[in-house]
Amino acid sequence: MMKIIGIIIFTIMIIFLVQVARLSELTNPHATILLLDRNKGFLAQVPGSSEHGYWPLKKLPLRVAAATLALEDRRFQNHPGVDPLAIIRALWQNFSAGRRISGASTIAMQVARLQHPGPRTYLHKTIEAGTAILMTLRYGRKQVLKQYLRLVSYGNNCRGIAYAARYYFDKPVEDLSWAQTAFLCALPHAPGRMNPFSSKGRIFAIQRGHRILAAIQKQVMPFKQAAHSQLENIQIPFKKRRTLHSLHPILKIQKELGNTNSPAMVITTIDPKIQETISTMTIQYLQKWKHKGIQQTSVIVAKLPEMEVLAWQGSGGYFTPAGAIDYNKIKRSPGSTLKPFIYALALENGTITPASILLDTPTTGRINNADRKFLGPLLPRQALANSRNIPAVTVLKKIGVEQTLMFLHKLKLYQGRYPGWHYGLGIAIGGLPVSPAQLINAYGVLANDGLFTQLHLYGSAAKADRVLSCANARRITSFLSDPMARLPAFDRLNPCEYAFPVAVKTGTSQG
Repeated sequence: MMKIIGIIIFTIMIIFLVQVARLSELTNPHATILLLDRNKGFLAQVPGSSEHGYWPLKKLPLRVAAATLALEDRRFQNHPGVDPLAIIRALWQNFSAGRRISGASTIAMQVARLQHPGPRTYLHKTIEAGTAILMTLRYGRKQVLKQYLRLVSYGNNCRGIAYAARYYFDKPVEDLSWAQTAFLCALPHAPGRMNPFSSKGRIFAIQRGHRILAAIQKQVMPFKQAAHSQLENIQIPFKKRRTLHSLHPILKIQKELGNTNSPAMVITTIDPKIQETISTMTIQYLQKWKHKGIQQTSVIVAKLPEMEVLAWQGSGGYFTPAGAIDYNKIKRSPGSTLKPFIYALALENGTITPASILLDTPTTGRINNADRKFLGPLLPRQALANSRNIPAVTVLKKIGVEQTLMFLHKLKLYQGRYPGWHYGLGIAIGGLPVSPAQLINAYGVLANDGLFTQLHLYGSAAKADRVLSCANARRITSFLSDPMARLPAFDRLNPCEYAFPVAVKTGTSQG
């Protein structure tokens, strides 16, 4: 009988140890990526989990360590992960009161609970204790403390001291004063009750902060009175969180960054004022033209020459009908917007010159002009500015479809999915589907004197590649910015004409 009991006890111990060994491994949720606009103002938070934060600590600041341990785990450096004296004290207090009024959780035990939450039963506390001991033996006290400071809640769905320092005080954790450190280290004790954004919560946090400063001032903290005074007058610089009408740039950045090896803070290229203006305008114009059957709209504003995205409006509003679709990334017929690149290539390889005569006359083919009219002999400047179909198709035929596609591949407009015969001469009038973002990239070549630079929402510009000579890029820009060359297809003082030179190209999608 004793042998059977011994086997059962041994089996239970093995199961317990295996479970504790599994639970003692340090695990981390994906860290939140904090997105800032180009002026380093708050733009958005890209959470890796349901709450924000979980930033790792590269170094453990002395102030943070001292303030955290002052009240949470005074004997942290001496016990093996479980504090026997704290357990005895808690048991006596709970027994005397006839109910649970005190706990004995050490920092290591709290890490175990933060990683694997469970019921506050004695069985689960026993598992936490075993996990805490093994965790301390396995990783050491410093790593356990750093893990606690990465996972613990500081209120308002904010996890970890590094993120809390940025969220509440907009500074790195290493730059916190003693008063700010004590204030933040008070919050995990009761993050809901000590909400820094409420007057009562701030008072409670300050009171506990004073206790923290009093507990550590003899060991490590000079200037006691100064720190206490600063804590009493502490200010939380609450900054208005900007809400974008368009979530598409945030979602695009999130997808590109992924969840691994991403920096904690990313400075984007978004200009908040321009983004807000564009968002408002798209919503207004969508309503204005709704009666004409317009269902959605999208806009990209890019800064030259870096091709930085100042505004990215993927739809007329994320929560409008079908607004969750980012139309800047959707491919569709570009109409006549590829014609400038056909003319640019023809000028580049000598197929035509600025003085060549192109005929806009009836043909036997199926391609016609949109207005069903013919303007006769035209210079390339006039043919392109008037967006005539027949001259563009003639130029494309002279160059060759395959050679044109090779050039469009350099502009990232063609990915080689189908051979040239699939598109044919229809490339000149919208037969090759592209997205607005691709068009912006390609038109950047004309604006940047023949250099291709990838459109980007964050980081620095990639190395520019020359895909077109400066002279021919400027020629095409000159053609498209000449209001006289647009006659007679476009009247003077039409919506395409401004008080200053602007290169404009229209394009009407099929359907």
